[in-house]
Amino acid sequence: DPVMWGRGGWELREQQSAADGTFALRALLPGKLDLSFEKTGHLELKRSATVASAARVDLGDVVLDAGASISGKVTWSDGSAASDVEVKASFDPAALGGMSAFNAFQGAEGETRSDAEGRFVVNGLGKGPFSVAAKARPRDADENDKSVKHWHALAEHVKPDTKDLALVLSPPM
Repeated sequence: DPVMWGRGGWELREQQSAADGTFALRALLPGKLDLSFEKTGHLELKRSATVASAARVDLGDVVLDAGASISGKVTWSDGSAASDVEVKASFDPAALGGMSAFNAFQGAEGETRSDAEGRFVVNGLGKGPFSVAAKARPRDADENDKSVKHWHALAEHVKPDTKDLALVLSPPM
């Protein structure tokens, strides 16, 4: 879905693409446009275009890269599958020093929920490395109880395209 940015980084327009992927941004002023194309599970794509007075600009095909993924399974500390658990991958802050810090600019984060067997896949990731975290309410917790402490799991320094990552939820301290 395209987003157009103006001077100073202000978002000027956002447009949802049609089912076939086509889109139109109307009533544009002449000049250079900075466009950003985003879709969950894919890498963001930035593209520039120049609009002449009362002109139509055809950007051609805009193809978003699926990027890397991390998959695995979330379990409770007793080894049973943890279903419907929030799983987030984010660029590992330990890698922000040196040249690997440039990897944080694209595909730095993604999230999903585990399925009934505890399996998950986070798509649309960049070059990493990543910290992958899972957070779950206790199995027997009342959903209306806001004071419930969550169980957590964390894996650090995870490489993109890792398969079978094991996240074991630990009770709150």
